[in-house]
Amino acid sequence: MVGFILLFFLGACSDFSRPKQLDKVELLETQLKELKVVFDSDSMELIVQEINTIESRLQMYFETDTLQLELIKKLDSFKRVKPALLFVLENENRIIDTRNQRFESLSKLRFDIENGVGLRDKYDENIRFEEVEMNKYCVFVNYCDSTTTYSFKTFNTLQNDVRSFSLRLEEKYKVQ
Repeated sequence: MVGFILLFFLGACSDFSRPKQLDKVELLETQLKELKVVFDSDSMELIVQEINTIESRLQMYFETDTLQLELIKKLDSFKRVKPALLFVLENENRIIDTRNQRFESLSKLRFDIENGVGLRDKYDENIRFEEVEMNKYCVFVNYCDSTTTYSFKTFNTLQNDVRSFSLRLEEKYKVQ
């Protein structure tokens, strides 16, 4: 009888925590829904193709003559765009898969809490786990987003100068 009362008491105590636990899960779900995970893959791929074209032209026609420091800086910044965009493109499926996993995990946790299913004394621990995982995911997605934004900006700023330089090299080579 004492065991039943203790079990009933423990179950009732966890019911008092349920609204706070559900609020935390809802907050995580909202955070996940609002997180920007759409990347302009088509534009990224076009930029990578353009960079490949320019890099190929530079490799073919570039001679080690005197370059201006400003142009060297532009070329250096320009060449960093491609690996950054490729990193985001390579991780796009991972981002989507992880998002789906987070939604599924939060949905299951919400169901368990709402219905008192599973180990009730582990709900808070499971919520903390979800918060940690969500934080990691947000950091990664935000990194990819800022990398993409910075890469687009850098490309748009430098593309005309670098392309013009590579075309001048090509023309100079053809004249010789």
